[in-house]
Amino acid sequence: MNENKDEPQGFEEPSIDEFLIEEEDPDKEGRKKRRRNIIRIGASSIALVFFISSLSVFSAFINLPALEFVKISFQLSQRDDIQEYKKAVVAVEGNNIKGTGFNISDEGYIITNYHVIEEMQQILVHFADGKVFKARIDREYPQLDLAFLEIQGENLPSLKLAEELNGNEGDKLFVIGNPLAFYQIANKGEMIGLRAVNGVEVPVLAITAPVYRGNSGSPVINEAGEVVGVVFASTIPKVNNDEEMEGLAIPIEEVSQRLPKGLKE
Repeated sequence: MNENKDEPQGFEEPSIDEFLIEEEDPDKEGRKKRRRNIIRIGASSIALVFFISSLSVFSAFINLPALEFVKISFQLSQRDDIQEYKKAVVAVEGNNIKGTGFNISDEGYIITNYHVIEEMQQILVHFADGKVFKARIDREYPQLDLAFLEIQGENLPSLKLAEELNGNEGDKLFVIGNPLAFYQIANKGEMIGLRAVNGVEVPVLAITAPVYRGNSGSPVINEAGEVVGVVFASTIPKVNNDEEMEGLAIPIEEVSQRLPKGLKE
C-alpha cells in the first residue's frame, strides 16, 4: 500500500520562551566582581580591627620588651644547678591570684609573701613536676610581707637557706619564679646591697635582677645554691630618668628568725 504523502507530519508547538530573547547586561559581571571585592575588603578591615585591638590588649598586659627574660631563662635553664633549683620553686595559687614560693623541707614547708596569700580562701601549691597540694597558713608576718605555709608531702625537692646574707655588691644572683603569664622563669642579676624602704620595718636587699608581677615570693639564690632573700617588690624608676628597675627582697636573716625552730638548722 502506498504511503499517503498528503498526510500531515507530526508537529510540536514551541513554547513561548523560545521566542523570547534575554537582553544581556554587559555590566552585570562587573557589578558582581565589584560586590565581591567590597565584601572581601570589608571582611579584611574587620579582621584588621580585631587584630589591632587584640594586640593592644596583649601589649597592655605584657610589656613586650620585658619578654627578653624568656630568652635568658631558656639559656639559664640549660644549667644542671638551675634545673635542680626549679624543682623546689612552686606556684602559689588561689582565687585567681598567682604568686611564687619555694619549699625548704622534705615534708613540705613553703616560704612566700603575705600579700600573695592574703586574699586566698583556698591555697594550692603547684610543684614543677605536676604535684599539687592544699596548703594551710602556719605563720604570717604582714609588716615584713612574709608567710609560711604547710603542706603534707614527702621526699619533696627543697632549697637550702644561707645562714646569713654574707655577700658583696656585684655578687651574682639568680631569681626563679612565675612572672606575668609564665611559670618557672629563671633570671639573673647582681647584689646591690641593703637599703631602707618605706613601709618595711627592716632594711631590704636590692638586686639588679628584674622583678615582675608574679615574682613575689621568689627565692634569691647565690652562686653557692643558697637562698639569701625572698623577693617581695620592685622599685619604680622615675620618668625620663636613667634609673633601672631593681628587685627588692627580704634578707635571709629576717626570714630565718621567724621560722619554726626545727627548720632553722
